[in-house]
Amino acid sequence: MRSVRYTQLCMAFCASCGAEAKGNFCEQCGASLNSPEATIRLSNEERSGELPENLACALCYFLWAVSGVFFLAWPPYSLNRRIRFHAIQSILFTAAWMLLSLTVAVILPQALSQIVAPVLLLGILALWVHIMWQLHKGHEVTLPVLGDLAKKQA
Repeated sequence: MRSVRYTQLCMAFCASCGAEAKGNFCEQCGASLNSPEATIRLSNEERSGELPENLACALCYFLWAVSGVFFLAWPPYSLNRRIRFHAIQSILFTAAWMLLSLTVAVILPQALSQIVAPVLLLGILALWVHIMWQLHKGHEVTLPVLGDLAKKQA
C-alpha cells in the first residue's frame, strides 16, 4: 500500500524544461525521461530552497535586466522553460525601454523631450508593475514583439 501511495504522490519533471512529464518523453520539449537527468519529486512539495514558479517569473522583472540575467544563470531556474522565457523577455524589455528613452532624448527637441520623457517613464513603470503583478497571480504575460523574440531564445 505504501508504494502505491508513493507513486500517486510523485511526479516526474523534465530536467530540460521543468514541465510535468508523463510517459517516456516530455510532452513540452520531447526530451527522454528514461535518462538519469529526469528528476522526480513530491507533487505537493517545492524543492527545498527554490521559489515557486510564478514568483520566480515575476522576480525576473524586479531588477530589470539584472534579475533577468540572474535567473538565466542560476541552475535551478535556468532549467525551467517558463522562467527562462520571462528572464529573456525582461532583458529585452529593459533594452527596448533604454533604446526608446535614448531615441526620445536624441531625436525630439529638448522642450518636447522634457514633456514626453516623464510620460514615457510613467507608462513603462505602470507596464512593469502590471507584468510583475500578473505573473505573481499566475497569469501568463507575453509582450507583443519582445515575447516572440524571447520564445525563440527560451
